[in-house]
Amino acid sequence: MMPVSVGQTVLVSWSHRSRDSLSELSVKKVGRKWIHLTGGYRFDESMSLDGAGHSSPGRVYLSRDDYERKVREDAEWAELRAAVESHKRRGYTAEQVRYALDALRAARNERKGTDGQR
Repeated sequence: MMPVSVGQTVLVSWSHRSRDSLSELSVKKVGRKWIHLTGGYRFDESMSLDGAGHSSPGRVYLSRDDYERKVREDAEWAELRAAVESHKRRGYTAEQVRYALDALRAARNERKGTDGQR
């Protein structure tokens, strides 16, 4: 279980609202599986609020830094996807594409070496 304590404030990004709409909720109870929040919500190590049999109503972040990091990461992935999907229209050469692929492969191999997974 992640390091969470009673009284700690967490941020919730609601799935049905804009990404800029965050709520601050407090941890009420830390159990073996669930972390209970004010408002009757709970989450587990997946960091998703329990949807009680439905899709999760939101994602939990332990800090604003964690949330902002995720927003930046999502924006960077979207930019990369857009560049890859339209590389011919943007005039990238095969050599530039190969260079980008080599960089991604090197990063993946470096990551495999550090965490021993994938």
